Parts: sequence; C-alpha cells; structure tokens
Amino acid sequence: MGRHRDLDVVVVIRGGGSRSELATFDHEAIATAIALSPLPVFTGLGHEIDRAVADEVAHSALKTPTACAAALVEHVQAFQQRCELAWGTIERRAERSLGAAGNEVADVAHGIRHRVVAAVERADERLAQRGHRVRVGAGRVVERADTRLTAAAAAVGRVPQRLEPEVRHLDAVAQRVRLLDPVHTMARGWSITRTATGHTVRDAAQLHAGDEIVTTFANGTARSRVEETRS
Repeated sequence: MGRHRDLDVVVVIRGGGSRSELATFDHEAIATAIALSPLPVFTGLGHEIDRAVADEVAHSALKTPTACAAALVEHVQAFQQRCELAWGTIERRAERSLGAAGNEVADVAHGIRHRVVAAVERADERLAQRGHRVRVGAGRVVERADTRLTAAAAAVGRVPQRLEPEVRHLDAVAQRVRLLDPVHTMARGWSITRTATGHTVRDAAQLHAGDEIVTTFANGTARSRVEETRS
C-alpha cells in the first residue's frame, strides 16, 4: 500500500456475510499490513455485532461500507471547511497587510516628495549664490587681466631699449668666438696632432717612439712616425 504515492486513504470493505467469513480479516498478514500502512486505513466489514482484528488495527473501523463512505465524506467536508476558513483568514490578513503596506508606501512617497522639493529649493538657492559669486569673480578676474595686460604692453614697449646692450654684448662674444675658431688659429700657423686612432695629442708623454701621428693644418694633413719624445 505504501508504494501508491497518489492515494490519501485505504478503504477495506465487505458487502456483508456470516461471522465465519469475517475470519479472513483476522489473518495476521492482513492485520500487519493494515497496522504498518503509511496511509490511514478505514474498514467497513459489514458486520454489526462482531469486530475483526483488522478493525482493531485500522485508523477508523465502521460497521458497514455505507458508514465508511459517510465517514470519508464527512472527513472531506471537514477538510474543505478548514481550507475555506484558512483561505478566508489568509485573504483577510492579506487585505490588512496590503492596506497597511499601501499606507506605508503613501507615507514614504509623501516624505520623498517633500524632501525632493526641499532639496531642489536648496539646490536652486546654492546655484543662484554660486552664479552671483561667479559673475563677481569673473569681473574681478577680467579687471586684473586688463591691468596685467596693460603692464605687459608697457613692458614690451621697453624691450628694444633693454635688448640693445645685450645685442652689443652678443656681437662682441661672437667676434671673440670667431677669433678663437680653430680654422683661424691654424691659419696663423697652429696645427692639431692626433694619434692614428683619432685621439688628440696634448702632451708629449702621450706618445712613444714608433707611434704614428696625423697632423692637421689649416690646409691639409700630414702623417708621420715618432722617433723620439722629450718632456
């Protein structure tokens, strides 16, 4: 009986008969199956006087199949009434909860509207104040910029006068640089001596007998070999 998951109750009934026929329901196997059934077992064995072992271990023992059916109908009706009462209770509680929630939502919405309006008004005030400060500040910035621009224009007008001494100084420096140019120096008889690897020779101690040197003149070069050095 436990294998049938779609059952709600098990009904064992008999259409009537002698007491001896009732002995079948005294059998141990039947009584054990009824006692161990996970489902409630109703019996209606059709005997007004005697009771079988099956009646003793059943959930509900009725005298006849008709009484058994009436008991089942009564249970179903009672369950239906309980369900209707439960649904009614749920409906009333849901309506109360929805009403309370609606009131809370309305209160919250009203509070939000009030706070939003207040926030917008404060933002408008701050924006107006900042706009005024920006206009005033911008005027001051423009005035200071005009003053600096006037001063800069005057300074620019004085630049040529200040640059004349610097130009003369630069001309003198350029003249000295031209005089110190190696080309002009070598034209007066000076020369530059380098080793075969290109290093400039500034001291005789850099050379040894047999070293190859290259001498650059104002016009051309000469390659020679050192025979002797003296310091």
